[in-house]
Amino acid sequence: MTRTALPIAMLLLLVGCTKQDNPSQPPLRENTAPLTGFSRSGLVWQDIPSNIVSSVRSTAEAKGYDLRQYWDPRVQQEGAKWLFRFQGTMPDPGFSFSITFDTETGKAELIPGA
Repeated sequence: MTRTALPIAMLLLLVGCTKQDNPSQPPLRENTAPLTGFSRSGLVWQDIPSNIVSSVRSTAEAKGYDLRQYWDPRVQQEGAKWLFRFQGTMPDPGFSFSITFDTETGKAELIPGA
């Protein structure tokens, strides 16, 4: 093998051995277009107090939700109650959920999607 062929062969071997995407996993939100009314900018979190953001995210993760597979939530606030509605990047049944946060109690509650 020539001196230039060896690095090319090593590169081809390396490329061939890289991890392939798992087809059984839904695509992450970076790979899909947003549904109407949803975005992926991250701007929705800017005007929400950090303690609420932290609680919402940790509640979702504690229940096994990977927020990379969801659009930024739709957020509603009524008095002391906040509602975060998450829609998955794939509009499959059950690939959505909501989290409520009560500022008076400091508690967040996850409501699975249907």
